[in-house]
Amino acid sequence: MGSFFGNVQVRGNTWLMTAVVNAIRKGAEGADEVTDPALADRTVLVLPPDAGGFITVYDEAGEGAGGLDDLAAKVSRAARGHAFSVLVHDSDVLRLGLFRSGERRDTFDSYPDYFGDGETTKKKPKPGAPRKDAGDPRAWEPLLAPGHTQDDLRAAFAAEDLFAESTLRKIAEQLGCDPARVSTGYRYVTTGGAALPEGTVTLRFRAKERPAYEATSEGPPKLEVHMPYGEARQALAVGDELRLPFAAKNVGGASRGLTVTVWGDGLTKELVAVERFEVLLGNVLAGAKHTTHVPEARVSEAGERLLVVDLPDAELTAGTAMPVFSPGVDVRRAMDAWQRAMVHVNVVGKVVAPGEGSLLCALVPRENRDEGAWAGTYMLALDPPFAKPLRAALEADMPGGISHLLRPLAGTRYLTALVAIDAPRAEAASFAREALTLLRDTLGDGGGEVSTAIYRKDPGARPKSGKGKAKSLLFGKRLEGLVDAMVNESQVDVTVYDGPAFDPETGPRPAVFGLTFGTTVLPDREEARVPTLSLWFDTEAASVPRAHREKVVEELRAGLVAIVDRAMAQKGVQASVFRVGAPSSMGATAYETACRQPHAVGTQRAFVTRYLRVPGDDTTWLGPTLVAALGEAGRGALARLGDVGPCGGGLRVTLRDRARFAELEQALAPLLPTYEEAHALARTLLRGESA
Repeated sequence: MGSFFGNVQVRGNTWLMTAVVNAIRKGAEGADEVTDPALADRTVLVLPPDAGGFITVYDEAGEGAGGLDDLAAKVSRAARGHAFSVLVHDSDVLRLGLFRSGERRDTFDSYPDYFGDGETTKKKPKPGAPRKDAGDPRAWEPLLAPGHTQDDLRAAFAAEDLFAESTLRKIAEQLGCDPARVSTGYRYVTTGGAALPEGTVTLRFRAKERPAYEATSEGPPKLEVHMPYGEARQALAVGDELRLPFAAKNVGGASRGLTVTVWGDGLTKELVAVERFEVLLGNVLAGAKHTTHVPEARVSEAGERLLVVDLPDAELTAGTAMPVFSPGVDVRRAMDAWQRAMVHVNVVGKVVAPGEGSLLCALVPRENRDEGAWAGTYMLALDPPFAKPLRAALEADMPGGISHLLRPLAGTRYLTALVAIDAPRAEAASFAREALTLLRDTLGDGGGEVSTAIYRKDPGARPKSGKGKAKSLLFGKRLEGLVDAMVNESQVDVTVYDGPAFDPETGPRPAVFGLTFGTTVLPDREEARVPTLSLWFDTEAASVPRAHREKVVEELRAGLVAIVDRAMAQKGVQASVFRVGAPSSMGATAYETACRQPHAVGTQRAFVTRYLRVPGDDTTWLGPTLVAALGEAGRGALARLGDVGPCGGGLRVTLRDRARFAELEQALAPLLPTYEEAHALARTLLRGESA
């Protein structure tokens, strides 16, 4: 997670501080100024001018764009000069608002499309036209430090840094304001331990109208849903830990006593064995602790099996109103007050048999049992134990179970390819272009929206994202631009959807295909890495006609195999074509994740020339170094399982029967690293040592 902070910088000398402080006091309508920190809802720090002549304001309640701009407008009016607001969001976005005597003069936004409210949602500007929020150096000229020009500031505005703070420091240098002051906010200043400069003014305000969350409810207790909301589904497999969270919030008055009851056909069918309830009353961040209870088996009047725990001394805290996060509300205090009245129960046990069933949990206060109770439901989909890869993670290391790692390997929905090509970048990228064109043409007119991300070779540069229609982005000059980025940048991601990536009624759409080419998201020892192509295709996509699906998928598969054949002939190191139940990323396939393989070294030359990343349940290609490491016995075993033939200086193996995948792994065992081997090599490589 990145940094979140905001502040206001006011151009002025020491005597202007009084005007700034008075403007803040005057603007605190509906609040009284207090001296006791414990009573304050809002604290504002006003720091004396720095060496560049900027007064800094840190406002506890004003770290959002709107609040900061309002504050900057007020203090600039009071100072009869310039002030600008600073907002950094998650280290991704930098927004600046320039004001003079209360009026906005300019806006700078480093990432205008980040919140979905930039130019892409409005009328598109003419080609070459400047963005309105790109920052106008002419408006900022009165603030420039001696020796700095509009062109210097324009270059700082144009920087596409990976972290917003880097751009902010460049701009601060042009303006002459203290980079340390401008690169932080109230929360960081007050928790970091650094002393404030002499002359800092601290203002504390307490709202006259108290927030609703401070008032507690009266009357009998009443529990309302928190989670699961509605009927939730949970997929597990035999051998997994059962851990189902149920939570409700008391919106009524304080009370003592609680009964927890669990039932459902998940119990009656003996699909799960419940061992204990973990109960938490109140806010864990305020010190509340789990208590563990073994349930008592009972039978309902209707003869249904029940598991029950009675807690006669359980204290149910009186509820509060749901916090409304309006400007000025202390979010942390509001959430703390809301969490105090929470009742949370984990139902814990084991999955013992496959099948489908329900598990319900009722939380019943001793007082007001009928109207104050709440119950939640999970629908369980329980699979038999999944087949494990040869080097699968051990359950002993993951006590909750590993079915979530194995389930994708049991699926076949996504046709996937992974190719490592140790050729010059332009040659390797030509195969990515072929594959992208093949995937595009497979959809015909079905391709809808495309999302792209280009990760720069400069580690300090911000990734470049884009979106548009497939018929535009994947043809002509736009396509060549993507290929050029594949050659010259670190990594390129392309994702294509059936239609718009987001449906207002159903939410995000599943993608039809994804393609990644490059080496790594964050450039690191580029010379030691092998260009890699990773792609997947949803064989059940709506844009693939059901009547012709089998033919379309087989033609696509044949096309991919032909591309991989050519790539392997051009200094290919290894490749796999396989089917899996979830999309794979270039850095970590589902197979590697299930084997707990390191994710940072999959494109390192020393790794991929020694170990095979993924055995293909369709086809596997081994380059010369892997063939040599496999040995004669391994090559003989492969010949008994599949069709083996030469490809470049290595071998291509097409498995005859997917059901014999475990035997394929055994044949390839010399190339499949154990957990210890993989991580030992990864540690060596990441330290920059030779393998």
